Amino acid sequence: MSKLDPVRISLIAGIIDGICEEMGSVLQFSALAANIKDRRDFSAAIFDAGGCMVGMGTHLPVHLGAMPSAVEAAVEKDPVAGDIVILNDPYRGGTHLPDITMVAPAFVDDERVGFVAVRAHHADVGGIAHGSMPLTDSIYAEGLRIPPVLLVERGKVRGDVLELILANVRDPDERRADIQAQIASCVTGVERLVSLAGRWGIDELKRGFAEQLDFAENLAKGFISTLTLGTFYSETFMENDGYDSSMVPLKGQLIVDEEKLIVDLTSSADQTRGGINAPRAVTMSALLYAITVAAGGNIRPNAGLLRCIELITRPGTVVDARMPAACAGGNVETSQRLVELFFDMLDAAGADLPAAGQGTMNNISMGWGSLNYYETIAGGYGAGLQGDGADATHSHMTNSLNTPIEALEEIYPLRIERYAVREGSGGGGRHRGGDGVIREYRFLEPTVVHLLGERRLTSPPGGNMGEDGERGRNLLIRGDGTEEELPLPSKGSFPVEAGDILRIETPGGGGWGWKGSL
Repeated sequence: MSKLDPVRISLIAGIIDGICEEMGSVLQFSALAANIKDRRDFSAAIFDAGGCMVGMGTHLPVHLGAMPSAVEAAVEKDPVAGDIVILNDPYRGGTHLPDITMVAPAFVDDERVGFVAVRAHHADVGGIAHGSMPLTDSIYAEGLRIPPVLLVERGKVRGDVLELILANVRDPDERRADIQAQIASCVTGVERLVSLAGRWGIDELKRGFAEQLDFAENLAKGFISTLTLGTFYSETFMENDGYDSSMVPLKGQLIVDEEKLIVDLTSSADQTRGGINAPRAVTMSALLYAITVAAGGNIRPNAGLLRCIELITRPGTVVDARMPAACAGGNVETSQRLVELFFDMLDAAGADLPAAGQGTMNNISMGWGSLNYYETIAGGYGAGLQGDGADATHSHMTNSLNTPIEALEEIYPLRIERYAVREGSGGGGRHRGGDGVIREYRFLEPTVVHLLGERRLTSPPGGNMGEDGERGRNLLIRGDGTEEELPLPSKGSFPVEAGDILRIETPGGGGWGWKGSL
């Protein structure tokens, strides 16, 4: 059978993207929690009949690159038409516990033609803290762990499974609504795939999917051919794990072969007590993203690209964690620093990549009774050869939005006193690093706040002799009239009283190039 022409390949890619975007829209506009409907903390992807990822929406890279592991776990349940598998276990296809994934097969008659998958960050999945992102030393304290199970069986929701989940969360009404929205998203994706197979025929759909993978593989090989053959080393350090003040090394070597990239992370640190441990799927997600960016965004990060990558990890490390390691921060923080590690090695091999960005997602969570609040905060993007870094942006592994102030103040006993660009926080150079932001929360009721971030002790490094970006700061200003500013760590929990103000100053991006260069 002859190959599809480039126009046909682009057409199929556009259709796949459109289905993923529609799935995301259904989820966003049906959900109840601000984390999904306002921040857009969700992702959707499409897989072929064998479980190979063929396309994804323009959602969150940290979700999407890890989706294949979720589908692989779901396939083991042998789902049939009308089934939807739910899971969040980081050690059986998930990333961290708040990210709940649903996977549904698409059948035409009795033949499976593909899968759809939707992952969404839920505002709370139980555990010892509101928001389910606490500093703890065990995954058992982080929240409810859901292995791959059937939530929907032959088109009917299994009430026993749903009630079991809802019995373990702080706001069952909100979780029920968001789970139902996620189910609707899956149903929409399946309907579109079935319709597509009906219009084109199953064989043509299969051929189209296969061509997407072959095309991505060919583009990846073309990119690899532009790199310098050899071995390239780099290392970076997580500032701490929240318990031990020691830095945690992430070490890697990149081997550029004729048509393959081999990344070896076996020298990285053993898994830690605190929850910065990343499952292997999260590490692979960061690698896929880094290579896609290095290639100029021309390669679709699907299973075809995976054919050209070999990732070597050592089980029981911070980049390939094993039970019962806590891993809430591995997905959001370690993934960001892994991107910097991969960028550094790829840049040394000849790719054109920017200086380090803020290197953190600045996670904050808190709650009151059944109310659960969680968000990430933007920062500075690294400058590069092409120009200045972007100010106040969610970069790299997160592609979410901030919680709009109007929505936040309507729902929660909070008031945003200040939200502004942190001017001058980006590193100088021929091109300036992007500035971070300042966000101040005034608490109207007492609560406990949980912070999970990085780059409070070390600065985002500049590139090509550019200056480093400013490191971030967390400050608590007491509202009892003392005006005392208490510096806070990057990771940890602390009580606040009504009237207190929490100020988060996020890091700036690194500058690029010596200031005196033309």
